[in-house]
Amino acid sequence: MSSQFPDRIYDTLIILGYPAKDDGTPSAILRTRLDRGIELYKSGVAPMIIVSGGAAHNFYIEAEVMHGYLLENGIPESKVIQDQISLSTIDNAENCANLMEMYELKTALLVTSSFHAPRAKLLFEKQNIDIDTTCGGESLIFRIITLPLYPIEWLLRLIIDKRNPYL
Repeated sequence: MSSQFPDRIYDTLIILGYPAKDDGTPSAILRTRLDRGIELYKSGVAPMIIVSGGAAHNFYIEAEVMHGYLLENGIPESKVIQDQISLSTIDNAENCANLMEMYELKTALLVTSSFHAPRAKLLFEKQNIDIDTTCGGESLIFRIITLPLYPIEWLLRLIIDKRNPYL
């Protein structure tokens, strides 16, 4: 594998959802996650993909949108598992842990956005998942703009979320 790919093989990729556009197609952020997942799958990093996300922010189920995009881009349907009910990153971690147990998957590479990766990794580790993270190909401008906002978002979630996994 080249340096742009992990040196490790995983049982599955987990691609976290992001709201679809108003027409039901993947948003730019979701597309970067999906494209990275496709690239990793096709390079042999993992033989399965879990797509995780419910209709959290509009009426499109993120996992269905992702599933369709993966199929359109050559991923076999038999290699994609859907979690259609997660409405938060905590849900993603819990539901993906259950799916991994059901399918006897032990290791995962989590595909998300750079601003989301640290928090998501921590939540998945709390589910005792052997997990690493990688990010979609966000632009440098996107990273520069969102990086300072990440600690604020994390702090707000700590205050608001009644199922706080950090306490």
